[in-house]
Amino acid sequence: MGVRQRKSGADRRQASLREVRKVSRRLAREVLRITRRGRRKIPSELLSEARREALELRAAARSRATSRDRLEQRLAELDALLEGPLSAYRPSAIREYAESILVAVFIALFIRAFFFEAFQIPTGSMIPTLRVGDHLFVNKLIYGVRIPWTRIRFFDWRTPERGEIVVFQYPGPGPEHGKDFIKRVVAVAGDRVRMEGYRLYVNGEPQFSLPISPNVDQREERVPDFLAALMGGLVGPPQIWLGMTCNDPRNDPCNCQVKFERVGRYGYVTQHHRAPCVGAPDWPKAAPRCSPLLHGDCMYFGAQADNPHWPEVEVPEGSVFCIGDNRDNSSDGRYWGLVPLESVKGKALVIWWASDWTRMFSLVH
Repeated sequence: MGVRQRKSGADRRQASLREVRKVSRRLAREVLRITRRGRRKIPSELLSEARREALELRAAARSRATSRDRLEQRLAELDALLEGPLSAYRPSAIREYAESILVAVFIALFIRAFFFEAFQIPTGSMIPTLRVGDHLFVNKLIYGVRIPWTRIRFFDWRTPERGEIVVFQYPGPGPEHGKDFIKRVVAVAGDRVRMEGYRLYVNGEPQFSLPISPNVDQREERVPDFLAALMGGLVGPPQIWLGMTCNDPRNDPCNCQVKFERVGRYGYVTQHHRAPCVGAPDWPKAAPRCSPLLHGDCMYFGAQADNPHWPEVEVPEGSVFCIGDNRDNSSDGRYWGLVPLESVKGKALVIWWASDWTRMFSLVH
């Protein structure tokens, strides 16, 4: 029992010595900071003495050979210097708080400008992957470094891949110009793309598409175990898929068909109308086709009259083609065209806030 007490006492003394070292390093940093800022105001003799004392205290705190008594003595001497002759040159508490806040704001703006930016989903065009009101982080560095508030990019690491969800500035004219949109890239430069019967074709090949549930009202329907194992790591647990609905205000009471789709190396879930509420499954169109579900918007981009690659659209260099996962309720590239790479801000990374807690902090696929 006595051995334990002696050991405990030694531990306390060692912990106390670590605390003295910590306080010494902090005080030395503060004095050195004051001497740097006030080197033109502080008398040269006082400036030299303060710097010498601070450097010696910092070296003593780092040395294992320095005894506690000696360290406390040096600490007291520098503290007396700080509270005495140097006190007139210390910044006020208000100034210190203001500087700390400005530094924090600068760091936050720097991170937002070059690394990550928060984004809120404004519409249902990406349902069921992303829902109205979801908050997510966008990786702005993945495609290269972009000068803030411009479309000038340098150090291009890579371009968006098929299947990635990207945030971009709306490229078309009108009141939406420059606003942030979020869609899924389904075709990149050199690809030929079309949609036929809700099936996506890239370079003439139909992309993998498998119905998960013919109608989400049939809640008792189960996803086969092998399919759940195949897709679980890509799009989340099956109970999330079966909770998807098509009851957007513009869709109700349409039936919904949920499908697992794969483009490139990404798997995800889309939703489509079923009869009698079929929207506009085929694209491009030979002539304008307007849908009342889309408030009079016309699916005309890439129409036969001005498309030499009919019945497909070829994506030119420097552009990508994007559509929404909510295929019948998405104003996307089928209507307003291609997205220039300079308009792409970044890749959707993670949902950090969602109305459904099961999707909190989930990666965006």
